[in-house]
Amino acid sequence: MATKKVVNASEASITEGSAQTQYTKGQFVTSNRFSTLEKDVLAGLMQEDKTYTLEQANKMLAQFLTKEAF
Repeated sequence: MATKKVVNASEASITEGSAQTQYTKGQFVTSNRFSTLEKDVLAGLMQEDKTYTLEQANKMLAQFLTKEAF
């Protein structure tokens, strides 16, 4: 069984090589990896009590940014 690794706030640097590492919403929002717009989108889409991989965050962004506006 695979275990998930949750990185603490002092290790908030989110990198490409850490695709399986789990991060909190707060870590994504304070990361230098994403633009201000992307951080705002992630802050609105992510839940406080869950952790996400970099791959999940990128997928969430892609789905949101490709939605048709009403």
